[in-house]
Amino acid sequence: MVVLGYALIVTSAGLIFNTSLPANNAYLVGGYMFLIAIILEPLRARLQTAVDTIFFRGERAFAEQLEDFSHSLTTALDLNTIGLVLSEQIASTLTSSRVHVYTYDSLNDFYFALPGADRRPTSDIRFTSASPLARYFEKNTCRYSSITLPHCPPPFNRNNHA
Repeated sequence: MVVLGYALIVTSAGLIFNTSLPANNAYLVGGYMFLIAIILEPLRARLQTAVDTIFFRGERAFAEQLEDFSHSLTTALDLNTIGLVLSEQIASTLTSSRVHVYTYDSLNDFYFALPGADRRPTSDIRFTSASPLARYFEKNTCRYSSITLPHCPPPFNRNNHA
């Protein structure tokens, strides 16, 4: 539709100037085309922006969200702040009610939940690197999991895990 409108404007301008501009002089025709392109470029750019705004709204919002997240990560100075930024991003993107980000403590050989907005760990659950949960994530490449206790596979049930 935009291309059709643009072609209509160029064609009508060509018909208007056809009688006053001889087509046998290549320099005049080239200058004329250059002048038309210079005059119509702002209109084309404005139409392109309008079309992009209407049809690519989701991509623009995603790009802005990604840029905000990148900026927040670059200003985070410690692990707890990085965990908080990451948790907020995951919660807003996936609309999850609870998000737990676990990190590995190599000194004590266990994973623990990073603190949330209230500066307390989001979960009291800790597990070692030899636990079935850690082995499960070592085997599977997907790092996102929404495992809930009633629907856990057998190695993760409370009865089987001490």
